[in-house]
Amino acid sequence: MVEETGVAYYGVMYPDRAVKDFEEMIEHGCNAVLLGCSEFDVWFWYRNIIRLIEEAKNLGLRVYLDLWGWGKVFGGEPPSIFLQEHTNLRQVSAKAGLILPSACFNTEEFRGFILKNVERLAKETDLDFFFWDEPHYAMFWRTEDGGIKLLSEGEWACRCERCKELFREEYGYEMPTERTKDVINVRQKKIVEFLNELTKAVKRADSKKGVCICLLPITNPLIGITDWEPIASPKQVDIISTDPYRIVYQKIGELPGG
Repeated sequence: MVEETGVAYYGVMYPDRAVKDFEEMIEHGCNAVLLGCSEFDVWFWYRNIIRLIEEAKNLGLRVYLDLWGWGKVFGGEPPSIFLQEHTNLRQVSAKAGLILPSACFNTEEFRGFILKNVERLAKETDLDFFFWDEPHYAMFWRTEDGGIKLLSEGEWACRCERCKELFREEYGYEMPTERTKDVINVRQKKIVEFLNELTKAVKRADSKKGVCICLLPITNPLIGITDWEPIASPKQVDIISTDPYRIVYQKIGELPGG
C-alpha cells in the first residue's frame, strides 16, 4: 500500500510562487499534490502548467492533474470556455426542456475537445495521474445570490437531441421524459463509456501514466451513477476514490428522485 498525503492546489499558475507552496506542503508531511487545471488554465497557462508539474516532481511530489470543472461535467467552480463557445451543446432537462450549464458529453464536439487536450497533456507533461473529478450529469445551477438550486423533483438530464438519438439506437423507441429503468441504465452506460474513452486516450498517449476516478460519495440516478462496479472494472483504471463529504450526505444525499 502506498501512503499519500496531499493538497489540492488550485488557481496558482506562477511556478516561482508554487515552488514555495510545494516546499511548505513537504514541510507538513505531504508527498503528493493535485493540480486543478481549468479549461482556461490549459489554454492560457499551458507552458506554466508544464513547469508546475516539473517543479513538483523535482521536489519529490507525486502529481495528479484534475480537469477542474471541464464542461461542468467534472467537479469545480471555474467557468467553461467550451460552454461559452458551444451554447447549442449543453445538456437539456427532460421535462421542462431547460438548457443547463453543463456540456453534453455524448456530443462528438465535446469529446473531441477534451480528448485532444488529455492526449496532449499525457504526451507533453511528466504528471503521474489524471484525476477524473466527480463525473456527473447536470443536476443544479448556481443562483445569482451564490447559492445552488437543484433540479426540481422528477427532472433529470440529459435529453438533448444527441441523447435521444443514442437512446433510440439502444432501445428502439423514443426516450421518455420519465426516469425509467431504461433511462437510468443508458445514462450510466454513456457516462461509463465517456470515462473509458478518456482513460484509454491517456494510456494510448503514455501507458506509464495513471488514472484516478473520484466519485461523489452517493449513488443517485440524478447524478447518473447508480453502480460503481462498471466504472471500477476497466483494467486501465488505476485508482477509484471518493470524497469524504459529510455535507454531501446531509444536503445532497437525498436528491430529488433518489
